[in-house]
Amino acid sequence: MDNVERYISLAEIAYKSGNVSKSIVYAKAALKCDITPEKVTALRIFIARGYSKIGKIEESNKVYRALLTEKNYLPPIVMGLLHNNFKQKDLNTQKISRNLGLMKVWVR
Repeated sequence: MDNVERYISLAEIAYKSGNVSKSIVYAKAALKCDITPEKVTALRIFIARGYSKIGKIEESNKVYRALLTEKNYLPPIVMGLLHNNFKQKDLNTQKISRNLGLMKVWVR
């Protein structure tokens, strides 16, 4: 099995087993392999989701925002940012409003 596929499989197994921190480690290892831009994007979304799941909202948002600036397929990225905004302890209505604005742009 190719190293990247091995790391991706290990990341998925760890995530589904509840060891999200370890899944992020495996996903980051997969990013170091020679992979297509599509897999890089998918892995970065996976990492952002993992950070969100373990409560590292700022790290998750940083990954999502970097993806936004790279002209990637928006729905999973915008939905991840929106989800993170509702998980934050200090709900910032202005930030939520801006993210909802992104949703309106995407839907049009």
